[in-house]
Amino acid sequence: HGRGYGKYSGTVVDRDGYIYGIPYGSKRIVKYSPRNGTTFNVGGQAEHYSKCVNGALARDGNIYAVGDKRVLKIDVKNNSHSFIENNTISGWLDVLLGNDGCWYSPPAISGPLLHVLKLDLETMNTYAVGDEDVGEDG
Repeated sequence: HGRGYGKYSGTVVDRDGYIYGIPYGSKRIVKYSPRNGTTFNVGGQAEHYSKCVNGALARDGNIYAVGDKRVLKIDVKNNSHSFIENNTISGWLDVLLGNDGCWYSPPAISGPLLHVLKLDLETMNTYAVGDEDVGEDG
């Protein structure tokens, strides 16, 4: 990890127009300014690879990305990041910020992950939502 392909899995633009690279095979979060062409790292190097997939700008102005059993929070005002540990979060690959301010993610693999994951960004609680399983045939 850390070299070649797969360092970043997506990008998110914040309210001020900065572009953030969501780390997958990288221990760093990259921030780019289209205004002046500068690039720098946010919050230094993480202890381990983030393995985050995609991200979303939340109502609080921060960026959240789903990772392996945790959520990456990028604090755009303070140029820092932190991880919110949660064993529920594993196996979901994409994120969408709903009109209610919550984060939604469909399951990425078949098997026990049969519902959509809902993350309340205010409480950081996770829920399995949906009336029906969306497993192998869904």
